[in-house]
Amino acid sequence: MIHPHRSVLTPLRRVALALMLAGGLTAGEAAATDFGLFAASPGPTLIGPPHTIDTEIVALSGDVFTTAIKMILRSGDTVSGYSVSVRFDADFGNELNIVSVTETNFVTDGSGTLFPATANVFSAVDSTSLLVGNILSFEALTLGTPLSTPGNYTIGTITFRVTDNVSTDGFDAEVGLFNSGFDAVIDGSFLPATNVGFGKLRVDAVPEPSSALLVGAGLLGLVAAARRLFSR
Repeated sequence: MIHPHRSVLTPLRRVALALMLAGGLTAGEAAATDFGLFAASPGPTLIGPPHTIDTEIVALSGDVFTTAIKMILRSGDTVSGYSVSVRFDADFGNELNIVSVTETNFVTDGSGTLFPATANVFSAVDSTSLLVGNILSFEALTLGTPLSTPGNYTIGTITFRVTDNVSTDGFDAEVGLFNSGFDAVIDGSFLPATNVGFGKLRVDAVPEPSSALLVGAGLLGLVAAARRLFSR
């Protein structure tokens, strides 16, 4: 179920969140934390250099798939709060439609617990040919000991349906700090994290059989030409 409105913050959490965001005025060195979109099926997750967590899937129009929003806490990382958002179809291609959105109630590792700042995701706006899709915000904060145990934490999920506009192009969805004035990642010292990586999701169209045959024929032609060249 998509929740279009945010619940009201309790006074205690409102104060805590204000303290987190106020930390943005203070410079400080912070450990790195990564956030990524991981497609459950179909398609592999591509993990490249540090802080590059990208997913690629190949799909047909009408396919439905779920992505898990992950927070990757690496060795030495500490996190005391976060608010991150997702945007999709930023190129106005309208390749994805929202089916449902969920947010993790809390994340804990035994040494600290991140509580949700609100009951539900702030809003979910589907994309059009003129409108970028936004899901704002997946958010949590701690009122005690920050998270410090390395791990792969799921902070929410998004289920998409692939539209008739699906094509093989650039990235179609990404997680980041898109809710201006609210989104932030705060380290264990309650300072803004200075080295945060954000992943992207690419949805590519399944190649048509005719296209695959053309590509294959072209490769065979190149091989034949190479053989003639080297046989002279």
